[in-house]
Amino acid sequence: MDVSSAVRRGFREPGEGLTVTSTYAIDPTLGRPLDLAESQSWDHPRRIVYRAPAAARALAMALERPNHSISGLSALAVFGLPFFADHCDTTLAGPVRTKQAATAFTPHVSHLSGTVPWIVTYRGLDVRISPPADAVVEAIRHIRSGLHSWRVLHVEGLTAVEVRCIQVLDMARRHLGVRLEDVVDAAARRLNRRWLAILIGHSSRFADSPKETEMRLLSVAVCKELQVFLVEQLPLYDESRLITVFDLALPDLKIALMYDGEHHLERTQRDKDSRIGIECALRGWLVIRVTAGTLADIPQHLRDAVRSRMAA
Repeated sequence: MDVSSAVRRGFREPGEGLTVTSTYAIDPTLGRPLDLAESQSWDHPRRIVYRAPAAARALAMALERPNHSISGLSALAVFGLPFFADHCDTTLAGPVRTKQAATAFTPHVSHLSGTVPWIVTYRGLDVRISPPADAVVEAIRHIRSGLHSWRVLHVEGLTAVEVRCIQVLDMARRHLGVRLEDVVDAAARRLNRRWLAILIGHSSRFADSPKETEMRLLSVAVCKELQVFLVEQLPLYDESRLITVFDLALPDLKIALMYDGEHHLERTQRDKDSRIGIECALRGWLVIRVTAGTLADIPQHLRDAVRSRMAA
């Protein structure tokens, strides 16, 4: 597998761009915006500010350490997962006796496990990296240990750590095609089976973003509380014409939830959403459109909607 596209335009000499390590730099235009990096550093356990994207850091540090393997979230970033890793420590596994803490320009290094790494190529150079399912398990272990963290909403019945782990599972399944059976195999003797079963039981391959995972988990908790039936990815048709596919739906009550990401702010998408909203309303559907800013209000809005429909 060639992963050269993970660092567009390749690496530069130190001093010729944005510093990644003591050996490598990248085009400054590929760096993360300073305000974003500083803001997300508050989610980092040691407040480290990362300007260089996760995939660039992982590859640079692995090239400097050819007997190490890229692991966890860093490996998932190299494979193309666009979430989580950019503000988190770079993670490698290597022949070390004790763990080494990361800095902005050096990796967190843990001792080699039983994982058999893949050999991928970056611009003709071999790089060792954990296979995707193993990387998911490593990421879950890192999250559980407190190495990685990010803000999540409170979900009834789940801890913040579990919500983060479920988000990683969802995104790896959706965007990288990771199979649950491969995760279970990779987790043998590395994760508690009962605890992993809880995560898998709450996971879905349909969420496009971590926020959609949160929306689903929040909605599932409310529906369980109110004892109403919830489904994912419910299509709505006008005879044979597809109108839309609801992210989540309560078909018995004709209530649907749709998550609107950043692209929904574009004019053409807003017009499309408006037309869909009208068609849904004409067919008796109440559609709750959710954004990052309104996600925390979903439990109460959904409770109110269910009670209103039941009382009608």
